[in-house]
Amino acid sequence: MVATLPYPSEKRLNEVFSSEDEFEKQKNYSEKVGDIFRSLEENFRSDTINIAVSHIFVIGGESTESERPIQLGGSFLVERKDLPEKAQYTALGHLHKQQKASERLNAYYSGSPLQYSKDERAYTKGAYIVDIKAGEKPIIEDVYFNNYKPIEVFKCNGIEEALDICEQNQDREIWSYFEINTDEIISQNEIKKMKELLKDIIEIKPIITSCYEQESVDIKEKSMAELFREFYSFSKGVEPKGELMDLFLDIISEEGESADETN
Repeated sequence: MVATLPYPSEKRLNEVFSSEDEFEKQKNYSEKVGDIFRSLEENFRSDTINIAVSHIFVIGGESTESERPIQLGGSFLVERKDLPEKAQYTALGHLHKQQKASERLNAYYSGSPLQYSKDERAYTKGAYIVDIKAGEKPIIEDVYFNNYKPIEVFKCNGIEEALDICEQNQDREIWSYFEINTDEIISQNEIKKMKELLKDIIEIKPIITSCYEQESVDIKEKSMAELFREFYSFSKGVEPKGELMDLFLDIISEEGESADETN
């Protein structure tokens, strides 16, 4: 028998916990999930293999950068006491790192099969092979995967070094992150060159090393597009993409039309 519980959001639970204080909200949410598990466990039989499957965040779990941020106050965390008691094995999803949620209750996260963020480079991906027979304790075996497409983080001094690294690694199967020390804005053409040389670049992060001198500018002398382009370049270290500029111009155009209609 398989007891399944999809991600138990407030909408799916048909409950709203936001009006309560943080402690009560956490407690009531976890207990609600526990009640659902206990109801599902009523279908378990002594002559069947009984497992539970769910997408939840158990308190004490170790998360990574690539997962959805936990909601403030922990309102979407589940306590170990509210996990299935009668299941021979509970397979959990949500956390990308392979780990135990509860050894006593045989509840485990197998984790994601691939690395998704920089901090996931520190451990090997894998899964669990579980041998279960009716009425017996499961035999749980760790299995680790070969990483055929690792994540690489390149720290460069200037765009030229970044381009050289792209060329040197263009035949490798990798996901790459770039941190580029630069005293100039990185142009969209330079970003395009990098991506032409090396596929699957996830992030290009400029680290501006020079100090910009403040200059007195009369904003009346510049268009909204020019002001936005300069602000974006200064704050992000890269020029805005053409699509972003088009979107910005569409927005200010709509605002202008709305203002005309009300005048």
